[in-house]
Amino acid sequence: MSDRQKVALVTGASSGIGKEVAKALVAKGWRVLATGRDRARMASAEGEIAAEAQAAASRCCAPISL
Repeated sequence: MSDRQKVALVTGASSGIGKEVAKALVAKGWRVLATGRDRARMASAEGEIAAEAQAAASRCCAPISL
């Protein structure tokens, strides 16, 4: 198994299938480079994708209390 992080370039990540693909990859631990045509929509999508990354990290690595 490789210690290298997987990287994906997702085009059209500001909405629709591209945004959902970016969120799914981030949730699986991939580093995602996302592009889109509309800066405002990309800024909004970036927030959603980052939130998914944070949620995935908390699901994956939450401390356990005994």
